[in-house]
Amino acid sequence: MQFLGDPSIIKPFLAKNGHSAADIKKMHQAWSKSLWLQAALWSEPYTDPQVAPNEW
Repeated sequence: MQFLGDPSIIKPFLAKNGHSAADIKKMHQAWSKSLWLQAALWSEPYTDPQVAPNEW
């Protein structure tokens, strides 16, 4: 599996910009979902048994 960064590191950045706790939670959840979706989409070709053997 590829390396994924720690999704909690963005919380202090959002907090210092004056956002409310509820907004920070929503933005963090959206950012985390985006991170996981990108990881799934980029790794999909390597998990498909029909495609993976031809990728290397």
